Amino acid sequence: CCCCCCCRWSRAWCLAASAALGRVTLALSAFADEICSLVQPYAELFGLRCGIPAAFTLNFSEEVVRDQALFVGSLLAAELEPRLRTAAGASSWQVRRRRLCVLVCWGTAAGCCALS
Repeated sequence: CCCCCCCRWSRAWCLAASAALGRVTLALSAFADEICSLVQPYAELFGLRCGIPAAFTLNFSEEVVRDQALFVGSLLAAELEPRLRTAAGASSWQVRRRRLCVLVCWGTAAGCCALS
């Protein structure tokens, strides 16, 4: 390999993989939230019409999500992310400055704000 950024398990590669994994994790979370928002109203309506106490239908959509492959994917991502950060020599959070933007990452949460 001619440059350090393309070597697998190099610091740069691990940081890039961690960033990509963060994006995948956010997408998985958004998909799980969408499933919950689509399923839960039907669970509540079903429970209401069948006389089922609300305590039994309260977390129904979360249980549906736990039965999906995306839940396993999020568990795998949670296991892989700290390993990538360790391999990159990064801490559990990192601040990067690029042009007029600051990217701050805590675990899998990320945000970007413009500098004034």
